[in-house]
Amino acid sequence: MKIIGLTGGMGAGKGVVARIFSSLGVPVFYADKASAHLLEEPAIVKAIADKFGNEVLTAGGLPDKKKLASVVFADPAGLEWLNGLLHPLVRDAFDVWLDRWRQQPFVLREAAILFETGSDATCDRVITVRAPEALRIRRCMKRDGATRAQVEARLARQWNDAQRAERADYEILNDDQAPVLPEVLRIHAELLRLSAQG
Repeated sequence: MKIIGLTGGMGAGKGVVARIFSSLGVPVFYADKASAHLLEEPAIVKAIADKFGNEVLTAGGLPDKKKLASVVFADPAGLEWLNGLLHPLVRDAFDVWLDRWRQQPFVLREAAILFETGSDATCDRVITVRAPEALRIRRCMKRDGATRAQVEARLARQWNDAQRAERADYEILNDDQAPVLPEVLRIHAELLRLSAQG
């Protein structure tokens, strides 16, 4: 069984690619969803409130993702602290999840900051999804209800497309022009061959 990383900057369209792979029967682990689930854990909530104050919590006492994002993306040390808190737990969650899929030819590990966290070291191959930055900004503004400045601040904390492409084994363009499906099918077939080789 092979572990395949799937990454790309905010708004690149990783989710579209992940859904296509999933429809082909490939199990997908979503790091962002795992992080969101962890934000509901009482110990994590307490640590975040102690670090950033109760103003980053909702009325229900859970972290408000938009408020938390606006704080940490303006504070590199705060972002590093939050990543240091969450990412080891996300890795643990991935290991538990992986045990369920040992009989599969390969699985996808989807993560926006796969390279930045060093998680690519556990992957046999990595796919990166790219799109023009202007398009990515528009997608994020629409999806998240964020301002251009907020999106640009978050993008500045991620690797750029050229950095990811240099380290990735496969690259998929998702610019709303080039067809994505044929590329996914081609890579899927290659990964099945790779898995069959052991």
